[in-house]
Amino acid sequence: MAQWGVSKARLAQVLMNGLPEDGRETIVKPNKPNTPKYKVGQHIRFASIYNTPDDPTEKHINADQKWTITQKLDGRKNLYKVENSGKLLGYVNDGDIVEIWNPSQPTAPSKPQDSNLVSMVGTFTTDQSLPLSPDSTVESPASAWYDPFESMEYDGYVLGNGYAWISYIDYGGNRRYVAVGPDDGHVDTTWGTGFFY
Repeated sequence: MAQWGVSKARLAQVLMNGLPEDGRETIVKPNKPNTPKYKVGQHIRFASIYNTPDDPTEKHINADQKWTITQKLDGRKNLYKVENSGKLLGYVNDGDIVEIWNPSQPTAPSKPQDSNLVSMVGTFTTDQSLPLSPDSTVESPASAWYDPFESMEYDGYVLGNGYAWISYIDYGGNRRYVAVGPDDGHVDTTWGTGFFY
C-alpha cells in the first residue's frame, strides 16, 4: 500500500471506519480524551486496585478506610496513584472507584441506633481475620471480612451474645458490627488492639 501513498495508519482507519458507498473519503474527527473524574487529595473507596501502573492483574482490597488520591498519572487514561498516610497502596482507574468519601459530610444512619450501644470513639486494629456483621448476633452471616492488621474507626461498642462488638456507620449509612473479642471484661483478650471498655 505504501507504493500508492497509503500509510499503515490510514489503512487501519479505512478498515475500521470504511468508506462511503459513493467512494468519497470520510474525514473522521478524533474523540476528545475523557477528562478525569477525580482529583488529587480526594478520599475514595474502590472495588479493585493494581500493584503497579502496568499490572494486568487486579486485586480486591477491603477499603473501608481513608484511601487518598495522591497523583494523577500523566499519559495514562484516568489512572490514579492511591496512598494511605503516605504508604503506597496501588493504582486505580476511574471505573474502579466506587465513591468519594467526604469526612466533613457524615451520612446519617438508615436504622435506629442500637439501644445497647455505648458511645465511644476509637480505632481498632485486628491481628486476625474478623467478620463484618449487620448486627451483634452470631447467627448473621458475614457481609465482608477485615484482614489481619487492618484498622477500623468505631463510634461505639456493644456487649452481647458472648462477645464484645465494636460498631460504626458504613458509607451507605448502615450500622455495622465487628466482634473483637470475648465478653470477659478484659481488653488483653481481644483479637487486636484499640478497644477499651
